[in-house]
Amino acid sequence: MKRDLMLAVALASLAAACGEGKRAAPESPAKSEAPPATSSALGPGEAYLAVPDGRIWYKRTGTGAGRPVILLHGGPGYNSFYLKPLEALGDDRPVIRYDQLGGGRSSPS
Repeated sequence: MKRDLMLAVALASLAAACGEGKRAAPESPAKSEAPPATSSALGPGEAYLAVPDGRIWYKRTGTGAGRPVILLHGGPGYNSFYLKPLEALGDDRPVIRYDQLGGGRSSPS
């Protein structure tokens, strides 16, 4: 239950960041695979959000003015890379893609 509350707070923080009026820089060409979890280099629109059990990686894209959308990946230990094509929604709204704790570029759970 406590972990669910912390995730809700983290998602609310990400959604609030969308309302700041910042525009993401153009993205570099697509890569064929997800970046390794140990990679420390962050690309345009990428950042980490500190949470009690570690840190969550997220990427904000899109220049639209509509309501933000947060993309959630399924399964523990997986990552959000397969959701990358949905960043095309960014013409209409900000898009937030993130890796849950224990998956992708976020801290192990």
